[in-house]
Amino acid sequence: MRDMKASAAWLSYHARAALSWSQRSLEQLLLQAVALNNALVATRTHLLRQHHHSQEFQARHRDRQEAVMQLQADITYYQGPLQAELARRASLQEELCLRGQERGLLDPDDHNPLKADLALLLAEREWPSQELKRDADTVLDSLRFISMALK
Repeated sequence: MRDMKASAAWLSYHARAALSWSQRSLEQLLLQAVALNNALVATRTHLLRQHHHSQEFQARHRDRQEAVMQLQADITYYQGPLQAELARRASLQEELCLRGQERGLLDPDDHNPLKADLALLLAEREWPSQELKRDADTVLDSLRFISMALK
């Protein structure tokens, strides 16, 4: 009986130790599960935030692409009339230079439209006094013979 009691005590001790180890293992397993669950939640939150940022970026990128395409369409639309107006302006400037050359106000080699415009204005204007007329003629003579760039 003594051996049985000793064996029972020994078995009871080992059973309690096994239960204690089992309890500690279960606690460690639960701690690891909580830590992994927290990491999973943090990772999921981070991924959702990244996905949201990615969607915002793609929406902004799409909007910018649409804006660029609209601007390109506008540029293409306005280039035609602009080219026509530039050609019209160039022809008017050339006609202005030709008129100045025909009237002898500019040298035949001079193709400065601002100079031609000034020369024609000085020649065509009715001046209220003789002094102003003389000053205008002086400026007109200087335009004929002095090469200057007008801006």
